Amino acid sequence: MSEQRNTAFKAVEYEALRQFIRLSEKSEKGSMARKLGAAVDRELTPRQRQMVRMYYTDQMRMQDIAEALGVTVSSVSRTIKRGRTKLKRCLRYGGRALMEAMEQ
Repeated sequence: MSEQRNTAFKAVEYEALRQFIRLSEKSEKGSMARKLGAAVDRELTPRQRQMVRMYYTDQMRMQDIAEALGVTVSSVSRTIKRGRTKLKRCLRYGGRALMEAMEQ
């Protein structure tokens, strides 16, 4: 049962991060989502941004990302995990304001 709960949580987390990335890319200049997107750009390294977008937005498999970038799958996995940790931090501190902005 714990494994099912963990899988369900990861699916929700994946979709939330995917929606956050898409929203921050498409939002108007002064909106809260755009500001959070700018914070993500400041927090993530260029390589993390690239891999996180490929994984969450483009929905590429880690194997495909590794082949496209000429790195190992392990490197892709570690980079995405570090980026995801930073994104969680951004969402934790700015998520409430983002949700309010989305409702308006």
